[in-house]
Amino acid sequence: MHSIHRSLPSALLSCALLVVFAAQASATLIAPHALFVDHRIRSAAIFLHNPDDKPVEVSIELIYGYPRGDGDGGVKVFLEREPEAGEPSCAGWIRALPRRVILLPGQRQTVRLLARPPANLPDGEYWSRVAVTSIAVKRESESVEVAGAEGVRVGLELATRTIISLNYRKGPVTTGIDVERFGAGISSDAVTVDMNLRRLGDAAWLGRFDAVLLDSEGDEIEHWDRAIAVYDDIYRVIALPLEQPRGPGNYMLSLTWSTAREDLPPEGILPATTVVRAVPLIIMPPPGK
Repeated sequence: MHSIHRSLPSALLSCALLVVFAAQASATLIAPHALFVDHRIRSAAIFLHNPDDKPVEVSIELIYGYPRGDGDGGVKVFLEREPEAGEPSCAGWIRALPRRVILLPGQRQTVRLLARPPANLPDGEYWSRVAVTSIAVKRESESVEVAGAEGVRVGLELATRTIISLNYRKGPVTTGIDVERFGAGISSDAVTVDMNLRRLGDAAWLGRFDAVLLDSEGDEIEHWDRAIAVYDDIYRVIALPLEQPRGPGNYMLSLTWSTAREDLPPEGILPATTVVRAVPLIIMPPPGK
């Protein structure tokens, strides 16, 4: 039987998160979408490009944060400008140079990130998010008059904010996950998987989740993959839409958690044991049939 493989976009996991504050905002191109800094080098670089025909002002800020569960199976990146003591934050001792720059149309710019860690920094992995905000430079023609206030004009600032991950590693670090509990359900149009993931080691687990649906003959009929980041113990619910409705019958769902990430640089991937699980699924016929 024909197998369908569809890659699902990662959500807020070591990938760039784009927040648009105004329609038609200028989109500065930013690379890479994930940064890994070795303590022996203590530096990294972000590359900016303004493809628009208008100048943009770009600012760079480091804020502590990482993907966390929202309690309902989803995930969000919670940012903390003042993290509590004991949090593995590197935001306070990494600087962006320059922190603010004007990019003319078509211009490119390299931003250096320089780390100045504490002298007694223990071995381990430390986290931050790099927030890159782009604001279109105002022109007089783009301002509007305020109703009822003669002579008062307000400039329209269109902004985008991109948030990328930064992992700072000192010394040997390890990672892994333990799938403490998982379950799955199937309907005619979707498969839903819920899981409790416990992080092992002293570094974030940056991997992928593969789900393969098999029919009663053992043939693969659908395959999904999704990028997953486990910084701390987390509960996830992942809905996997079926390409086409499936009829009543017996199915098998094969689940794999691995660190086979092609979207991350090789130095960012830490080896970890692959976890494999399987669960039978049944679609019952409609009542009375």
